[in-house]
Amino acid sequence: MKRLEARISELEAEFNGQSNPGQSHRQVVETQQKSDALEAQMQKRLAGVKKGMAGLHERLRSMELTLAKLPEQFKGLKAQNKETEREQATCTGQIEVLREALPGHSRNVAECQQRANELCTLAESLLVE
Repeated sequence: MKRLEARISELEAEFNGQSNPGQSHRQVVETQQKSDALEAQMQKRLAGVKKGMAGLHERLRSMELTLAKLPEQFKGLKAQNKETEREQATCTGQIEVLREALPGHSRNVAECQQRANELCTLAESLLVE
């Protein structure tokens, strides 16, 4: 039991830096240097993370601005689509009128060609006489 109590006291003294002052001071200095190195490394990484987050923040703001403009752009596109649909309906109507008139015009063309042929024949017969 005394050995355990002595070992506990020894460990407590080491922990508090009392057992071997030279060695514990050296350990404290080494620990402090390691702590400082880790702190510097952590600060460097934290600065990189902050820089990356600032870049992401700017990209997010840009995207938010773009998204805010979309409803206006869609309104403009919707108006353009309505105008295009009106023009298309007008053109479709005109095409239908032309399709309906086409058979009549085809008959007129055929009749004109026939009369032109008759006139040519008449002219030839008059010239021959």
